[in-house]
Amino acid sequence: DRDVTGVQTCALPIFAISTKGELAVRLNSTNRSGYAVSGTLARVNYNGGTPRPILENVQDADWSADGEKLAVVRLVPETGHWRLEYPIGTVLIDTINWISNPKISADGKSIAFLDHENTIGDDRGSVAVLGMDGKEKKLSSGWNSAEGAVWSPSGSEIWFSASALGAEDNLYAVSLEGKLDRK
Repeated sequence: DRDVTGVQTCALPIFAISTKGELAVRLNSTNRSGYAVSGTLARVNYNGGTPRPILENVQDADWSADGEKLAVVRLVPETGHWRLEYPIGTVLIDTINWISNPKISADGKSIAFLDHENTIGDDRGSVAVLGMDGKEKKLSSGWNSAEGAVWSPSGSEIWFSASALGAEDNLYAVSLEGKLDRK
């Protein structure tokens, strides 16, 4: 990347910051289609240093509350499937649908994510939660655009930005029972 003056800059997408002072970042990003992007997941100390690559073809990642484990969404090029793994290597969901924004609950028992319900990287879709048993529960569906998801501080809701029409996203909350509220 270059800034407006033409000077080389370093723009690493940062996925998450661990409680142990490490960043999960993506190196060598490649656009797959639409909003679907993957690259090399790496760890780097938040004070700087050289990123340490750990996994290829990663779209998104999030640290567990203890800063020890990562949840990842990654593309499997051989099958064209997207996987949500937690911890890395333990496949919780394997789908042809593009998925994004995994966020681990504070208790580590659930992962919120966006299920875009398409293979082309379009950001339409649903807000979902996944238990460690791999069972997906859709909490809010039918969004024309859905971008970003986080757990509320209480852990009783998932906050996300979405739009029912067009692409002008607004902030919403959905409870684990599926009750929707606009923020």
